[in-house]
Amino acid sequence: MDSDRVLVMDRGRVVELGHPHELLQQHNGYLYRFVEKTGAGSAKHLRYVAEQSYYKRVISKRQPADQPNLEPEGRLSVFRGTTL
Repeated sequence: MDSDRVLVMDRGRVVELGHPHELLQQHNGYLYRFVEKTGAGSAKHLRYVAEQSYYKRVISKRQPADQPNLEPEGRLSVFRGTTL
């Protein structure tokens, strides 16, 4: 969840794109439901990490969430799961 943006796909099409913290505010969204399925403790931790990342990158640097972070620490995480 420490990412600039996440891309959520369902059946081969993009259904969500944005900063994880912003997507997790949409309680009817795909990412929110996916995170909730990890269990209460894990979901709480993932929301916390996403929020900290948001404030670190977006608020403190005044970098819009829709602009990628080009710092060398960038990485890609891929999660595969069942249909939400």
